[in-house]
Amino acid sequence: MFVHDFNCGWMDHPFIKRRLTINTDAALEKVKKIGIEDLYIDTSRGLDVKKTPAPPPPERIVIKETKSEVLKTIQRESIKEEEIPKTITYQEEIDNAKEILSETKDVLVEAYDNVILGKETNLQALHPIVDVMVESISRNKDALISLLRVKEGDDYTFMHSLSVSTMLITFAKTVGIKGDLLNQYGMAGLMHDIGKMKIPLNILNKPGKLSDDEFALIQNHVVEGLEILNKDRSVSDIVLKVTAEHHERLDGSGYPNGLSGDQISLAGQMAAIVDVFDAMSSDRIFVSGIPPVVAINEIFKSRANHFKEDLVNKFINFIGIYPVGTLVKLESNRTAVVIESNHLRPIIRIVYENISRKKLMSRPIDLSQGTGLNDRIIGYEDPARIGLDMMQVMELAQLRY
Repeated sequence: MFVHDFNCGWMDHPFIKRRLTINTDAALEKVKKIGIEDLYIDTSRGLDVKKTPAPPPPERIVIKETKSEVLKTIQRESIKEEEIPKTITYQEEIDNAKEILSETKDVLVEAYDNVILGKETNLQALHPIVDVMVESISRNKDALISLLRVKEGDDYTFMHSLSVSTMLITFAKTVGIKGDLLNQYGMAGLMHDIGKMKIPLNILNKPGKLSDDEFALIQNHVVEGLEILNKDRSVSDIVLKVTAEHHERLDGSGYPNGLSGDQISLAGQMAAIVDVFDAMSSDRIFVSGIPPVVAINEIFKSRANHFKEDLVNKFINFIGIYPVGTLVKLESNRTAVVIESNHLRPIIRIVYENISRKKLMSRPIDLSQGTGLNDRIIGYEDPARIGLDMMQVMELAQLRY
């Protein structure tokens, strides 16, 4: 066997090298005497071992079902598993993305504050910012998305709008929308929830169940948003459609107008998928989000009822079955965070050693290029179960090596 890592400190094993081939009985006896129970081997440089299948945990079953269903649908619909082209790596773009996010958030907060204060909003100031967001996504779509995966409760409304904007731009590129229209989709994401600025905070952030009157007030944010946007003649039809329709559903069960089927515009249908995904997978002040991969599964199960199947397939095609920010379990008994999505074999960083229970941070590993030492994802992990703070994990994942 070629030992890639003895899974212990350099002083805790008798060999000069950390990585070497074990091909003699004498070397094998040395390994046995150390008392190591687990180590990592590279099967591309040595022999493999026979694996004893263990019963999969519940989450592995869920992920396995999700993968098989999604892949069968993609094959049936002849949808190619293609990534949006990247001109630079995640790590090369992440610093640019941080600057863009900071500037965009400042301008957006000012626009939202003007709504609260009853002042006129200068939406034109957002267009140059959205252009820069489009450029960042064109270089590497996952950098901006990763920055928005973890939200602080007090900033949820702003960060949710930024997240929806980023994903809506990427979604639009996936379905073939180009040029100036991408800016309009980005603006639509930023503005889709602007009507919530008219909802009292004690209702917007209420921890318990809403009364019928309170729920009706929340739903009215769509009407409030349209009223705000209609005052600005420069607002495009796409922005208005997304604001009006992001809570409508294919089967007519949505609000405020109970639209169904093709009564809902393409932009409205796309925004509905993105809005639901981000809302479900984000922590709010009183509610913990579900893992992104579970949110993908829920959206997939809602296809044909709430969302069009082909749009769900295309959404999964760019967001990945393991979206950016997902904690995943590896076959090597380690935990990693997804930093760039790529269907079943994304780019990851190992953040936790399950056996030794040590927190760590590896260089990026591209599972699709075979640089993961034949490792593979077997399921997703709950950060709370192993004591990881996702805010800290994502901050470490963004560090350059």
